[in-house]
Amino acid sequence: MDTLSIQQTLWRLGYDPVGCDGTDGPNTEAAKAAFCSALGITVDAFEATLTESAAGLGPFIQAKNYNRSIRPHTPHPIELVIFHTMEAPEKPKTAFNVASWFAGPSAPQASAHFCVDDTQVIQCVLECDVAWAAPGANNNGIHIEHAGYANQTPDQWADDYSKATLANSAKLAAQLCKRFNIPIIKLSVDDLKAGKRGFAGHVDVTNAFCNGRGHQDPGASMPWSDYIAQVQAAFDAG
Repeated sequence: MDTLSIQQTLWRLGYDPVGCDGTDGPNTEAAKAAFCSALGITVDAFEATLTESAAGLGPFIQAKNYNRSIRPHTPHPIELVIFHTMEAPEKPKTAFNVASWFAGPSAPQASAHFCVDDTQVIQCVLECDVAWAAPGANNNGIHIEHAGYANQTPDQWADDYSKATLANSAKLAAQLCKRFNIPIIKLSVDDLKAGKRGFAGHVDVTNAFCNGRGHQDPGASMPWSDYIAQVQAAFDAG
């Protein structure tokens, strides 16, 4: 991985405030050391596993509404991956369109770290920053929006578009688990209340922290077992 790509990746993770100068200098080395120290991993492991493509870092479209933060530094660890549906159709450029909506003049009072569809992964909020995504799991969560709807049937989750979207998401989520040492397990509402680490849907956060009043995505038919298995397979593949 060349130095410029390392610096670009560190910036996308919120670890390179000096920007990219394309040289193999102390700024890059300091940013790498800080990132690896925060996560308890070696620089060699970082360089071996974290490439731009492996990290799932596609285009970056900065959301309008988010909170600047210093995650994943303690005392603000990243502990959760939260799965959302965009409530937007399964069609070309849905991830781009929703990311652009988060960024635009009519942006909602909401955002997510990533938008995913069948062909693209678009980052909207730096991983060190807090997205406005699901009250109760914003400060310690990475939030992924997916093309589609919460009312999809099992057959609709199994169509070619949804399968490709879930595959893209699983690859991204596997890299998040590597970076932040997140267990690849689906959490229950009680698990969330107990402060356990892993994966959950927006509905689980709603039920855990908002008395059931709020978003209900990704819906009852979301194929969690298959998705978690895909994340594990991508994690094991490296």
